[in-house]
Amino acid sequence: MMALALLLLAVNSASAGSLTPAAAPTDSASAMFTLEDLYNRLNLGTAGSKRSGAFAEHGSSPGSTMHNLNDVMSKTPAVDVSGAADGEVLTGKKYWGLTTDQWGPRVGAMPNVGAQNVMPTTASQTITQGYHDGTGKVAGDTDLVTGNIKAGTTIFGVTGKTEVVDTTSGDAVTGEIFSGKKAWVDGNEVTGTLETKTLSAASDTVAAGYYIATTLSFVDIDLVAGNIRAGVDIFGVVGNSAVVNTASGTATAGELLYTRTAWVNGQEIAGTRLGGVILKAGGSFSAEKRWYDNADGTITDVTTGLVWLKTYLLPTEPSQRHLRTR
Repeated sequence: MMALALLLLAVNSASAGSLTPAAAPTDSASAMFTLEDLYNRLNLGTAGSKRSGAFAEHGSSPGSTMHNLNDVMSKTPAVDVSGAADGEVLTGKKYWGLTTDQWGPRVGAMPNVGAQNVMPTTASQTITQGYHDGTGKVAGDTDLVTGNIKAGTTIFGVTGKTEVVDTTSGDAVTGEIFSGKKAWVDGNEVTGTLETKTLSAASDTVAAGYYIATTLSFVDIDLVAGNIRAGVDIFGVVGNSAVVNTASGTATAGELLYTRTAWVNGQEIAGTRLGGVILKAGGSFSAEKRWYDNADGTITDVTTGLVWLKTYLLPTEPSQRHLRTR
């Protein structure tokens, strides 16, 4: 057992510097942890315990259940290049370094940021390096919606609405916008007052306002060629060749042949001259157009031009009536 105790002294870094016992075997100060204590410390973190009194020889050799040095070594940490570094462990927290340049018990140096709150601005902001406790946040804004963003602009992933535009260039006034219609001009909503007008054939006045597409002939149905003098063009409508100014006419009815008409100074005149005989005005023709009643007691035969004195005889029969000439 003494040989085993000396071996433990060689393994224990705290006692490896001297082979001289710290105290006599009968003194509790000479007590040491066992290999089993070392194994359990490495394996489970067990505190272990030293004997409290004098050293006593075991009556028998250790049993097969005790762990040996190989077992102890299997539980010791090994160098690992992927081991944590001080900056990867929260400040003040202790850890066992596994890398060759930071081996053994160490203390972390990662800053404890806690709760970091970020308010968006027009410029990018750097997130503080270190440990965040998960309660920080980036501020939100309920106004960050498409209806509040100008078309063609994207703010934090929200695309502007097509109808949202800068109306600075608008220069229309109410009188230039249809009545009741709305438009935005330089940031202000404007309601139009421009009234829709129609042309009138009863007046040559064109009032201010909006006029739908139309034609002048629609406005006044009298604007046709038949109502315009020959040789005259009114709004693109050319006058009828038969429509003329008759103010220069001087003919009278008696100077026109019977069945002929002419326009004289705006009046249509029917001719009364037939076979050299001028029919008197105010008379009337018989149904067959052979006789002309001159309304003065005479009748003119329009075929021969002879004038007859008309006399009625009482008929012998109701249906008989004769014309007697003399």
